[in-house]
Amino acid sequence: MFSRIAMAALTFAVCVAISNASPPKNGINWETDLLKARSKALQTGRPILIVFGAEWCTFCKKMENTTLSEKEMVGVINKRFVPVHLDFDKSKPIANALEVKGIPSSIVISTEADVLSRKDGFAKSGDYYKILSKGLRAHQIQTTSGSREIK
Repeated sequence: MFSRIAMAALTFAVCVAISNASPPKNGINWETDLLKARSKALQTGRPILIVFGAEWCTFCKKMENTTLSEKEMVGVINKRFVPVHLDFDKSKPIANALEVKGIPSSIVISTEADVLSRKDGFAKSGDYYKILSKGLRAHQIQTTSGSREIK
């Protein structure tokens, strides 16, 4: 769980470091503004999926062109999440607050910035579905219990 200090750091980072990088064109309705994504998540009741990548990252490109381009994956992400694509280099404060050590990195968070699940590194679709499912289950528990803590 995020500590209050980490949550404050993430909130601050979001306010000062909104990425203007162009997201990949793989069918996913990417946001590049985390504040806008949070607003959308609050309106829709969906968790936020943040994917960190970079122009120079070979495995980021590979995941964008394979796993994140599969028709079923695109459908699940667009329907069940508010997807955000951030450039690792341009969004360092957010990456630091979320403790991103390498890319690609995919993190499912709540609207309160609780980390619900994460996958660091390249993932084929089977593994990626597992991390998405874990995030959705944690979100469901969190929203039905009214608690921000997941036990």
